Amino acid sequence: MHRLIFPLMLLLLSACGREAVSTSPVLENTGVLKFEASEPVVTSPSTPEYQGTTIDEIFPILEQHSFQETEFVHRAFDVAVKDYKVEISQFKPIFLKRASLRMLKFRAASDDYWSSLVGESHLLGANSNQIYIVATGPGAVCCTNYWIVDTTSTDPHLIFRSEDFGDFRGPIEIADDNKDGIYELAQFDSCMRYFRDDCGSCSPEPRAYFAYDQKRKRYKPTKGIQQAFVKADFSDEEKSLETKHREFRQTKDIVVQNDLRHLLLGHIAELLHIGGDAKAWSYFTRFNDIVDAEDRREMKRRLSHCKFYKILHARK
Repeated sequence: MHRLIFPLMLLLLSACGREAVSTSPVLENTGVLKFEASEPVVTSPSTPEYQGTTIDEIFPILEQHSFQETEFVHRAFDVAVKDYKVEISQFKPIFLKRASLRMLKFRAASDDYWSSLVGESHLLGANSNQIYIVATGPGAVCCTNYWIVDTTSTDPHLIFRSEDFGDFRGPIEIADDNKDGIYELAQFDSCMRYFRDDCGSCSPEPRAYFAYDQKRKRYKPTKGIQQAFVKADFSDEEKSLETKHREFRQTKDIVVQNDLRHLLLGHIAELLHIGGDAKAWSYFTRFNDIVDAEDRREMKRRLSHCKFYKILHARK
């Protein structure tokens, strides 16, 4: 199927090649938006092809619109999902309605989104029903914002709002690796973007994981989980760190050092986002000829402003 990437996105993102792939909705020949699968941070020349499964691959999008469709820019419109309607205005969700009743009011962090979509899913089991809503923006690069409402019962309630946990890029990935019938969620956290003035696609962008809390009836940040393919890649990456470190010690090649630094910072950020703090901080000692004290200070500074990380480590 032929696709045309937003000309505006190409113009804005041409300086960082990966970003044009990982965050841009694209127009299909049907005239509607399709989110492309987000790529993980490029950490080495041998990084495998993207293997994540995005929510819309399993649970298709029902309707989507963007600022390119001028008739949707300055008016509210409804998207029907079975017995419900999602009211959208300025490409953000406003109300969930059933018949003439407003069942739920949505909160949004901005009035400057530039596209939206609505889909239906069964994230909590085959007999469950959820509506997921996405609004992209406010910036060109960030963010991809999700609201997920459980409509299984006659009392619909919000079970996930990504803006509560930070700024995330790319579509949500879903996985049920423990085979309990309930999907876990993952999205790329942008809290370390432009790390020490580095380019966006060169900066750490770890996956943030969310698991469904049966007691609280909502998704929350969760330690200790990774998709199966990420675990395998993670193990290979640790071996690569040691191999590249030996190479650098032998050659003192600045290119090897730069590649290793990017790989190492990304790996550390991933560990911090899954609760592997002790191991993460130990890398600053083990690889002190690659990352320095300023890298450590900047990592701590970024984490102090990272919503996801702060909630993940908050005392219960």
